[in-house]
Amino acid sequence: MTQDTTKQKTKGRSPGRLTHLVVYVVAVTAMYFVRNPEVTGNYSEMQERDFRIAAVSLTKDATNASYASFSLAQLKTGKVDVGSLSFLLPQGDTKIHIPGSDSQTVTVLERHPDWQLVEFHYWNTHYTISRYRAFKDRIEPVSYRIAMDMLLLPAAIVLLIPSAIVSALINAIWKRVDRRRKTSEVA
Repeated sequence: MTQDTTKQKTKGRSPGRLTHLVVYVVAVTAMYFVRNPEVTGNYSEMQERDFRIAAVSLTKDATNASYASFSLAQLKTGKVDVGSLSFLLPQGDTKIHIPGSDSQTVTVLERHPDWQLVEFHYWNTHYTISRYRAFKDRIEPVSYRIAMDMLLLPAAIVLLIPSAIVSALINAIWKRVDRRRKTSEVA
């Protein structure tokens, strides 16, 4: 096939399936950020239950640093004895893995004389990231975000249909404009 023949075959053709791929990738990306925004205040009841906090036990019988994990909701309702805990994590620890059935990782992002900026990654049926300022006897929530959720996959699959419709419309418009261009070139 010569170069002129290739140009004639591709000239005026719609992008076809490439349009569907591009529309789908844009739709899934938009869905992810719209569905899972970072929340910086006014947490819902569900978000307070999922907002995770780490603390160090101050009991005398703990020979090594003993870490505890609980939710913001548990802390607010008084189910946690804050007198026996410190929210400041020990010096030198930048990543802490809290044992248990769920995957929990705590990272100290910043250290200041009176407080620390802590990021808590929690993975169970969904993956959340909680950030807070930790003081010795209290915390200040900074942000909360669901990074991955089991419902993202079904939502992404459902997006195949609207993205196919949008890409079909784009291709139809593309072809119509191309036909009009060709008829105006002939005239």
